[in-house]
Amino acid sequence: MLARILTASFSGIEGKTVTVEADITRGLPGFYVVGLGDTSIKEAGQRVKSAIRNSGFDYPVSRIVINLVPAYLHKRGSHYDLAMAMGILRSAGILTGRHAAETLEASGFLGELRLDGSLSPVKGVLPMVKALAESQQPRLQQIFLPEENCREAMLAAEACRIRLIPVSHLREAADMVCGLEPVPSADELRHRTLKLSSSTENEAQCIPDFADVRGQWQVKEAIAAAVCGNHSILLMGPPGSGKTMLARRIPGILPEMTAAEQLETTMIYSVAGLLNESRPMVSRRPFRMADYRTTRAGLLGGGTVPYPGEASLAHNGVLFLDEFLEMDRKQIDALRKPMEEEEIRMVRGGQLYTFPASFLLVAASNPCRCGYYGDPNHPCTCTQTQLDQYRSRLSGPVADRIDMTVPVFPVDFKTLRSEEEGSTKLLKEKVLLGREMQEMRFRGSDIRLNSQMEERHIRQFCRLGAEEARFVEETAQRYHLSTRKYMKLIRVARTAADMAGCEEISLYHLAAAFRYLLPCTEERGA
Repeated sequence: MLARILTASFSGIEGKTVTVEADITRGLPGFYVVGLGDTSIKEAGQRVKSAIRNSGFDYPVSRIVINLVPAYLHKRGSHYDLAMAMGILRSAGILTGRHAAETLEASGFLGELRLDGSLSPVKGVLPMVKALAESQQPRLQQIFLPEENCREAMLAAEACRIRLIPVSHLREAADMVCGLEPVPSADELRHRTLKLSSSTENEAQCIPDFADVRGQWQVKEAIAAAVCGNHSILLMGPPGSGKTMLARRIPGILPEMTAAEQLETTMIYSVAGLLNESRPMVSRRPFRMADYRTTRAGLLGGGTVPYPGEASLAHNGVLFLDEFLEMDRKQIDALRKPMEEEEIRMVRGGQLYTFPASFLLVAASNPCRCGYYGDPNHPCTCTQTQLDQYRSRLSGPVADRIDMTVPVFPVDFKTLRSEEEGSTKLLKEKVLLGREMQEMRFRGSDIRLNSQMEERHIRQFCRLGAEEARFVEETAQRYHLSTRKYMKLIRVARTAADMAGCEEISLYHLAAAFRYLLPCTEERGA
């Protein structure tokens, strides 16, 4: 008898439905899998055979053929085990009766089998559950999966109103299919999977406060503006000036994620295998760190079977690159496309993999190789040639995509002993005010943030008064601003106005934005 069982696969973070066809025929005993499966799928025969026997079922001594449909799709992973086992039990006549037939037709199955028949959690469950829930399967009502994966999968299941059935053993799944064991109710399922908010509260308490950083008020304001409008920012200053210390406090002023952003970001972490019982979902905007020791694959993703890199793991959050200009120029240039297209594409084995990469770039760098260019307290020992070589690692195309360049200098001893100023709470209030104004302004349009504005949006939303227009014109002529730099100036000025609650862009906002437009040009220290 031919049996068909529904399951799923994933490529990048895109889930796809897969049908497992199981057929038991006469012939020499054997287990054959067709349909472009990898080694872990071809080895499934031994796991499934032992799991069926150790669950108390008779394993058919016949020729067993498993076909994974569609056959043109490359399939990887061990999550097909449960669907294969259910297909064999159905084809062998063990799962019989009307109840079993109706349940199998209305169900999807995901999970890896151990030899004793128990189920192990698998990675990539979230995109697969989402694919099953959104599939063109009108009768699909529920998904059987390992209990450890349920908290993660609930994010997609609740949005699509698909029921999750947690199981810990093959025997338990078979008994539920046959109606010999009751299926958990929705309330019982919620009780077993708990709520998802407890771990995120602990994360929020661990974020350091901007008030711990004495002085640097202008840098804090610049960071808040970058977060508010999602403007990429480069902090440049000598060692010990507090660049990394400031950047580590950015998560405290990030706005809350929407439900759609949580789902999209959690899918990336699910595929990367970074979710567990203590962290079943990503509910706070990610903050990822990398430096010159991070490989290109670690930054952008890679591998024979592509995995997401730091740029994708920072999706809907912040990618912080420390010692930015110590990175190889090719590595820095590789960020150009993700910053522009907000996604990373890789081709492996003739198949295209796509990972989202919409992040706020925050970079920190010394101004020169010795680190003291422009520092009044330490003389710079670099020659002009060394300085030019160091700065040339940041190519023009990438520099054009960095909206704000902010100098950071060490504070004096008197400032270190001063009272706290510029707390996270105060900065976040400004960020949220600016985000609220952007949301109201761009409602009904195809953008959400000031950094996404193009020329047509600037004409519509950033009209300047006569005095402001004259200032921009004179500035553009004097400093030979390109069109891209002019756009950056207006975008950042618009954000500065939003943070102050102003509908119109004033000269003050334009002057503040212009300070961030030019590179650090301080003179060398004596």
